[in-house]
Amino acid sequence: MADLPSGIGLPLTITVSAPLSALPYAILPDMARVLAYRLATDRDLYATLGEWVKPDAVPDAEAQLVIAAVRAVGEDWGHGPGAILPVLQRLNRWVDQGTHTRTQALNAAGMLDQLEIQDGEGKVPSAADVAAELVPLLKTRARRDVLLEGAKLAIAQVDLSSIVPRIESIEAMGVTSTDIGDGEEGLFDVGATLASYSSTGIPEADAVTGGGYLRGTVSLIAADTGGAKSMMAVQAFAATVLSGGDALFATIENPLAEVKARFLAYVTGVPTNTIRSGSGLAMAQRIFQGIPRGGYRFQEWEDGGVSAADLQKWLRLYEAKTKRKVHTLVVDGVYHMIPTPGRSAYAQENSYNMGGRVMQGLVNLAKSDDVAIVATSHVKRSDMRPIKAPDGTLIPSKNDLADSQHRARKASLVLTMAIRKDDVTGIKYSYFAVAKARYNGDLDVIGPLETDLACARVAQPLMATSLAPQELPWG
Repeated sequence: MADLPSGIGLPLTITVSAPLSALPYAILPDMARVLAYRLATDRDLYATLGEWVKPDAVPDAEAQLVIAAVRAVGEDWGHGPGAILPVLQRLNRWVDQGTHTRTQALNAAGMLDQLEIQDGEGKVPSAADVAAELVPLLKTRARRDVLLEGAKLAIAQVDLSSIVPRIESIEAMGVTSTDIGDGEEGLFDVGATLASYSSTGIPEADAVTGGGYLRGTVSLIAADTGGAKSMMAVQAFAATVLSGGDALFATIENPLAEVKARFLAYVTGVPTNTIRSGSGLAMAQRIFQGIPRGGYRFQEWEDGGVSAADLQKWLRLYEAKTKRKVHTLVVDGVYHMIPTPGRSAYAQENSYNMGGRVMQGLVNLAKSDDVAIVATSHVKRSDMRPIKAPDGTLIPSKNDLADSQHRARKASLVLTMAIRKDDVTGIKYSYFAVAKARYNGDLDVIGPLETDLACARVAQPLMATSLAPQELPWG
C-alpha cells in the first residue's frame, strides 16, 4: 500500500466498493437548467463552479448542451461568457461544423430565452442561491471522484502526491477570492465612489440624477425619432472631454462625420450646417484648439456587427496606448448592436430578448472596466403612454419602452426625452423624465430647457471650471 502525503485527510486504508459507477443524478432537471443559465450569465458563478460542472453532471439535454458551450467559451476566453449571446454564437458554430443539429441548438436557445424572461420577473434563483444549493453536492461528488482515483493509484502502488492539489481545490470550491472584503480601513472610501460620476452636461439633469451618469453602470437615453437622443449623447461625451476626462464615442446609428460635426458645434458654438458645408470649419478649428480638453476617440461601427466584447477591446486598446483611463463610453444606437438577419442562425429570435443580452454585455463591461456607459435607444411613438410636464408637454414614460423594455430593465438610469417647439416664438425646448434611477437621483421631470439644435445643444452647456476665465464664443 502506498503512503499518503501527510496532512491530507484521507484514510490510510481505502476500501473500494463495487461498482465504481457515477452517483445517480441528484440535480433536478429544472435546477440543471437554472445552473446552465447562471453559468452562462454570471462570471462569478462560473469562476466558482465552472471547473466542476461538466455536461454529464446534469440530467437535462438542453442544460447539458448549454453547459458544454459555456465551458468551451470559458476555455477560450479564460473566464465565463457573462452573457447569453456568446453561448448562442458557440452553438451556432457547432451547428455549422455539424457536431450538433439545429434543432438541438434552437431547443437550448429556447431554454435560455424562457429563463431570461423568468429571471426578469424575479422567478429564477439567483447565482448566490444556486451556489449555496449546489456547492455541497458538487464537493461530495468531487471528493468521491478523487477518492476513487486515489484508490486506483494506491492499488497500483503509485505515489498519491498528484492528487493533493485536487483535494485542495475541492475544499476551496465556492471561494472565488482570498479577499475578505472591506472593513474600517475601506469604510471612508465611499466618498470617492459616490463622486465617480460623468456629467450629463446639463446642470439641471446632474442635480436630479445625483451627479450624472454613474461609472460602473449603464445609463439609457430613450426618445422617439427626432427626440435629440443622439445630441444628448454627444453632450454627455463632450462634458467628459471638457472636464479633462477621457471619452469614447461608438456610433452605430449616425454617420461618423455627423457625430464629429455635432461635437464641434457643441464645443465651439459654430453651427453644424456651416461645419458640414465647410464654411465654418476653419473657425471651429481655431476655437477648438484653444479649449483645454481630455482625450477622446470616435469610431463608427457596422449595424449588427459590434458586441460588448468589441467595445471592450477598443476601450482597453485606447487605455493601453494612451496610458489614460476612459471615464465615459457612449454607444449611440444600442438597438443596432442586435445581430441583423443573415449574421446569425438565430435571426428569427425575438429582438426583445436579444436586446436584453446586448445590454447585459454592456452592464458587464461597465462593471469590469469602471466606465460610465451612456446608450441611446428608440421609443416607438405608437407605444407611447406619456406623462405630462408642468406645462402640459408630453414626455415618454418608462412604460413607453415597450420595444426597449429589456434594455431599460438592465440600465441603472433611464432618461426619456421629448422636444417641443413654441408656436409663437419658434424656440425649441427639451424635456426629460427620469424614468428609472436605481442608484441615484429622483424620479422627476426636467424642463423646459431651451434647446439650440443648430449648435447641437440640447440645453445650455455645463462648462468645466478649468475653462475659466477664458472667454469662449458660446453664441
